[in-house]
Amino acid sequence: IWVGTNAGLSRFDGTSFETFQKSTNSAKGSLASDNIVKLEATQSHHIWVGHYEAGLDLFNTQTAKVEHHLSETKGELPNNRITDIFDEYNKKRVWISTIRNIKPHILNSKPLPTTNSVYDVLKDPNTAGQYWLATNDGLGLYNERDNTLRYFYFDGGKSGTNTDDRLRSLIWKNNQIYIGIRGSSGLIKFDPVSYKYL
Repeated sequence: IWVGTNAGLSRFDGTSFETFQKSTNSAKGSLASDNIVKLEATQSHHIWVGHYEAGLDLFNTQTAKVEHHLSETKGELPNNRITDIFDEYNKKRVWISTIRNIKPHILNSKPLPTTNSVYDVLKDPNTAGQYWLATNDGLGLYNERDNTLRYFYFDGGKSGTNTDDRLRSLIWKNNQIYIGIRGSSGLIKFDPVSYKYL
C-alpha cells in the first residue's frame, strides 16, 4: 500500500512503513517535495505523485526513484499545485488537474478551455469523448470532439456566491452523478441526461 503524506511517500508492506522523501541535496531521482496531495497508479510499476506546490512526479516503485518530473516552470503544467490525477489507460494519457486548469498529458497537448480550478475528473461511461469535471465554478462537461466546456450551476448559483457550486469529487452510479460538495450540502445528485440536479 502506498500513502501520500505531508512528510513524503510511504509504503506499507503489511508489517512496517518505509518513507521516501525529497533529498536535501536535490539528488537526481528524488521527489520534488514531501507535501503530497494525490497519488494515481499506472498499469506498470509506476505511481504519479501530485504535490501541493511542486508539480508532478512519475515514481518507479521498483527502483524507488523519480523517472520524470512535470512542472509549471518548464511549461508542462498550468500550475504546480496539483488537485487531481486521472490515468486514462486505454488512451495512454493522464489528466492532470491543478488549482488553475486541467491538462491532458499527451504529446503536444494543450490545457482545456478554462482557467478554473479542477478537483476531479469523471469519464462519461455512456458518451464517448465526454468528461465531467468537479470545479470551483460548478459542474463542468468537457466535450473532447469539439473542445467545448459547459457548466451547470446548482440552484442558479455561481462560484463565489454559492458554496454548492464548489465541487470536490464525482462518482458515477446507476446513470447518475453523485457530487461531493465543499460546504454544508455534503452530497448532491445530478442527472447527466436531463442536465438537472436532483
